[in-house]
Amino acid sequence: MFHFRSFIGIDYSGAQKCDSPLKGLRVFEGSLDAPPCEVRVTSDGRTHWSRQGVALWLVNKLSSNKHPCFVGIDHGFSFPVDYFSLHGINQDWDSFLDDFVHYWPTQQAGISVADLLRSQKLKSPSRLGESRWRRLTEQRSRGAKSVFHFAVPGSVASSTHAGLSWIHFLRSHPQLKNKVHFWPFDGWLPAEEKSVVAEVYPSLWNKNFPINAPSQDQHDAWVVAHMLRSKAVSDELMDWFDPERWNKIRLSQTEREIASFEGWILGLN
Repeated sequence: MFHFRSFIGIDYSGAQKCDSPLKGLRVFEGSLDAPPCEVRVTSDGRTHWSRQGVALWLVNKLSSNKHPCFVGIDHGFSFPVDYFSLHGINQDWDSFLDDFVHYWPTQQAGISVADLLRSQKLKSPSRLGESRWRRLTEQRSRGAKSVFHFAVPGSVASSTHAGLSWIHFLRSHPQLKNKVHFWPFDGWLPAEEKSVVAEVYPSLWNKNFPINAPSQDQHDAWVVAHMLRSKAVSDELMDWFDPERWNKIRLSQTEREIASFEGWILGLN
């Protein structure tokens, strides 16, 4: 059913500014014919990716590829239903993304998540959430942190707040119109001709493989690309996409509706 030819794993970072080269931001890509290798900004490998650079690279990759790509990005793609309710946001993903970039313009040059977090804490009312809030997918997973839990070991809060504005950028980019399925927001089952962009959580898989990379960030990005590729090669992607085929987790109709705007971690099934 699916015709992916490129498998991209991205281990994200919420540090510094959107155009800052970040050692912790890593990209690996594999194909049906080749295992994942690291993608560097320059051939000599001396320059690290920035969030802006990764987003622009993805636009080019997803718009120019003759065959669909499968992209896994390691940060939250949405917020819990409590956030929607508190701030009066319509319970659909596009409304959320539009609202987010208005209050958290982390895609703008010279602005960091830390800057905006300090600013939001001084505003009344603010566009903040509570660290005790969890999305359904975080409630069902082991160890997944809240997207509002900043400055703790394993935190995804900064990377999520930094990355969501670039998800909005990809979502609204004219070159990607009708070419990309954002899973599961566009539906649980992607159309076979479209590329897929999905939220991933490397901790689901990374302990199953020995670390053969110089850093944990590189290992995590490699693991994501490897797992995407492996599932495609073994023709088992439906086991990830379709909740009816999940092994351990069963979602009610109400829970599926919530996940359609809260999102879900790919491979948590």
